[in-house]
Amino acid sequence: MNGSELLYQSQKKHWQDQSPVFGGSGPGHDRKIRVTERRHREHDELRYSIRSAFKYLHDSFSSIRILASDFFDGTNWIGQVPTWLDEEAGKQYGVSMMYTSELYDKNKDDLPVFSSLSLESRFANVPPPGHGNDVMVYMNDDMFFASEHSVSDFWNPVIGLNLQVDHRSWVENQNPSVEDFQWDWNSEWTALRYSNQLLSTFLLSASTNIRRTIRRTTTSLCRSLRQTPFAYDPERSRERLPFPGPRNIQASLPQ
Repeated sequence: MNGSELLYQSQKKHWQDQSPVFGGSGPGHDRKIRVTERRHREHDELRYSIRSAFKYLHDSFSSIRILASDFFDGTNWIGQVPTWLDEEAGKQYGVSMMYTSELYDKNKDDLPVFSSLSLESRFANVPPPGHGNDVMVYMNDDMFFASEHSVSDFWNPVIGLNLQVDHRSWVENQNPSVEDFQWDWNSEWTALRYSNQLLSTFLLSASTNIRRTIRRTTTSLCRSLRQTPFAYDPERSRERLPFPGPRNIQASLPQ
């Protein structure tokens, strides 16, 4: 949530140094760190992302959960909270905090993580709201609504989820090696191609790419995906960083 916070930075550096992609030393290592650091830098985007939801979604949502990192200090879990958020006042408008230790539940040993892909693999653990409809619109903190929206833009009772597919951005299948991830350290394309490989093999007959914008899913769909052969296996994978290391390149493939 706040990548500039000192505790977050110290934890990230600890695991970064052990990564086969980002670890090491020398000019190449230093350049990788400088380039990727901007993705974690805090610019207060979250405040305005939430304001945009209130402005353009109006009463179309029941609640807003802010997913933030928390870190274990040996005794307690220390969670990040936006400096501008009054948690008690936020509850009156359906705004609440949720932490990675809650999301990972029984697999807290996999924390901390600094990869949105790893976090998304755990969305099956998000508690559904009390009204029964488990449709979820999820956004990174640097995504904003910029025009009026209604529920039907994301879901309706006839067709279910309204998914936007960008035909101009086709992603091929690939079963990458560690070297492929090391070479493609500054993008998500290798991870996307690997995801399509898994989807095409175990779920779909053709590869597609869902546009990376404001996304939507349901907790029930996430639970169904968790039961598929390519589901994230916490016993064989430690997806702490944006790109896998040798231990988890093949972790999702069936044995």
